[in-house]
Amino acid sequence: MFAGAGIVTSLIAPFTVFVMGRCNGRLHELAAKYRSDGKNDMSTLDVDEVERLLAQWIKLNYLRASLPLVGSVLAAIAPLAF
Repeated sequence: MFAGAGIVTSLIAPFTVFVMGRCNGRLHELAAKYRSDGKNDMSTLDVDEVERLLAQWIKLNYLRASLPLVGSVLAAIAPLAF
């Protein structure tokens, strides 16, 4: 059970790269486009896409943050299993 706790906790990095990667990448692209404009004009951004991506990112981040929590619970109950 301790091994499971360690595995679940360490899944945070692959989850970030493989599950959140596309969302993060697109947000970075939009931010770079906004900065490279030089005008700092929000009308050049697709605000609906940004809001959709941020809502998706928030959900994924809650899921990502739960991985160490699950690992901690597994580690806490491991001694009780023996």
